[in-house]
Amino acid sequence: MRLGDPEGGGANLRSMIGVVWHIWIGVALMAVTVLACVGVLAYYMLSVESKKHPGGKQRRHQDL
Repeated sequence: MRLGDPEGGGANLRSMIGVVWHIWIGVALMAVTVLACVGVLAYYMLSVESKKHPGGKQRRHQDL
């Protein structure tokens, strides 16, 4: 009985690849999720700070 032998009762190669494939899809989805959350948080912080400390054209229009 060898590993990957379909008649041997052990895990065959196709099921082992399926597990590895699912792990990497999970890692990719987790990375995309983390990057999206960081991007939304950074965008929010930049928009809040720009209202507190206006610069450039916003400052000139407020002084008028």
